[in-house]
Parts: sequence; structure tokens; C-alpha cells
Amino acid sequence: MKGAGTLHAGQAGTIAAFYDTAFYRDDAAEMARLFFGANLALALDKVSVAAMTPLWSLAVEEQFYLFWPCVVLLCRRKTLRGIALAVVIASPLLRALFTPAFATHFPIYSLTIFRADTLAAGAFVALCESEDAQWVKRHGRMALSGTALALALLGLFSFLPSFRTGANGIFFNSVAYSLSVGLFGCTLTYTLGIRHVVAHDVVVHIGDQVRRVIDGAEIAVSHIDKASPSTVLPTNSLPTMVAPVMDSA
Repeated sequence: MKGAGTLHAGQAGTIAAFYDTAFYRDDAAEMARLFFGANLALALDKVSVAAMTPLWSLAVEEQFYLFWPCVVLLCRRKTLRGIALAVVIASPLLRALFTPAFATHFPIYSLTIFRADTLAAGAFVALCESEDAQWVKRHGRMALSGTALALALLGLFSFLPSFRTGANGIFFNSVAYSLSVGLFGCTLTYTLGIRHVVAHDVVVHIGDQVRRVIDGAEIAVSHIDKASPSTVLPTNSLPTMVAPVMDSA
């Protein structure tokens, strides 16, 4: 029950911070977050509260989840796999094509049309695994090799000065994000093959502790001074706020 209480406290802090900035200030960009549009605010450089910036990723997820069920209802399973794979292939091409059209990296970084390949990769793995229970085991070694290759390439390319998110270059936008997608898809596939290890009590306990730290971070966010959007908590204040959460659990 203590853990549940901690979770609610973290959520309440984040919600309170949102409502204070969105409704009392009548900020359209903040209101967009209520309707899964935080990524649009970031792409248009309309973020007025820095603490709310990470909500862009949740917006991408929710927009995809609103669209994907419609595709599932209208298509057969085999067709779904082809669509998911097509999204994975099309996304880097769209990123490369539209990069010159934007002055900053934020549209490519945050808009769903450019970032749907990660979610589509997860959908592809889920569809393959649901149709064939042995699929992940047969592809386990290949997935592990793919994970290692993606990590190696990301590490190698990171030495290039232009291989940065803020550079907004065609090479980075088309390759770096796709390598991240490959890393995610391969790791997911391999992890599903060893799910008995992931479900071990020790691993579950570590995950629970990480969740509590995240809850503590949410409480810390709620303490940011909303009157000054640029205000950032001192780095030494977060452990102080997180510690009571860990102790109460």
C-alpha cells in the first residue's frame, strides 16, 4: 500500500503542475498536452514550461495507439506485419526527405510521422510472436547480434561531430534513429526469448526500485517554480526529494 501511495503522490504532483500552467495561464501549448499534442508544441517551439518537455514522447505513443487499432481492425494479420515493416522502412526515408525543410531538429525529433518506426517495430515483433510462439527463440541469436551491431555503429558514428541530434543533418536523422529502432527491436526480440530471466524476482525488484525513483522525480517536478519556466532544480535537490519516497516504500 505504501508503494501505491507513493505512485499516487508522484502523479498528483505532475498533474498539479500541469493544471497550474495550462488552465490558469490559458496557454494553448500547455492545453495541447491534455489532448496528446505535446509533441506538436515541441516541434513548433511553443514549449513554455521546460519540465513538461518530456511529455512529447507520450504524445507520440498515444497518437500511434489511436491510429494503430484502426489499422488492426481493418487488416488481416499478415497484412499488418507488412504495414508495420513498411512504417519501419518509410520513417527514415521521410526523415531524410524532410530534414532540409526544418530549421531545427525538433520536428524530426518529436513528430509521430517521423518517429513511428520504433512503435511499428514493436508491433511487428508482437505480431510475429503471437503467430508463432517459437519465432523469438529462432531469432534469438540474430537479435543478439543485431543489438551488438547497432550499439557498435552508434558508438562508432558518435565520434563524428555532425552525428548529433542538434545538428539536424540528413545522415543523423536517417541513420541514428533507425539504429536506435534496430537496437530496440533486436533487444525486445532477444528479451522475449529469455523472459523467464527477466521475470526473476531480483530483476523485478530492481525494476520496482527504478519505478520508485521515477515517482520521486515526478514529485521533484511538481516543486519547480511555475512562475519561472526556465527554473531548473539544483542537481543536488533531486536525491533529497527522492529519498523520502524510497524510505516510505
